[in-house]
Amino acid sequence: MHRVTYAMNLLDLLEPLPLPQLFLVTIISGFAASALVLITVRVTVHLLRIDPSKPLPIRDAVITSLSTMFALMVAFAAAGIWSDAIQGRGAVQREANSIENIFAIAWSFPEGFRNDIHDEMLRHARRTVQSDWPAMRRRSGAPRKRTPMGVRSLCRKRSSSRLWSCAPLGCSAK
Repeated sequence: MHRVTYAMNLLDLLEPLPLPQLFLVTIISGFAASALVLITVRVTVHLLRIDPSKPLPIRDAVITSLSTMFALMVAFAAAGIWSDAIQGRGAVQREANSIENIFAIAWSFPEGFRNDIHDEMLRHARRTVQSDWPAMRRRSGAPRKRTPMGVRSLCRKRSSSRLWSCAPLGCSAK
């Protein structure tokens, strides 16, 4: 039971590491395990007085274990990348659904206001493509969450009518 807890704590420590550092930790661990096996074999051969010139089948076991560790590391890295890609697609789909919902709700408004919302959402999309996407590409941190500037003013302008709520547009009518 205690070994399982130790192994889980070790996995919890290694899981959030970025891929290059995880690779480095895996390589170092592999070399350390290989060195430990090599030293153990050398000491055992010396203590049992086995002829050191005789070939031992230990080399194949070490290569097999290192190959297995490397294969597992690549598999877990691929699984992590796959999971991140799925989460990214989900976020993009939610954003697209939100914009589609805004356009759908806007069809219930008067034509002038509907056109204002349409124009502001296009401006928002352009700003997102021009500033947020390059920031994500550079990994300079998460882009700030914002409501399109014009939508706030549209909410203020139309809030006096009380015929609709600004909540679907992501702002309050205050």
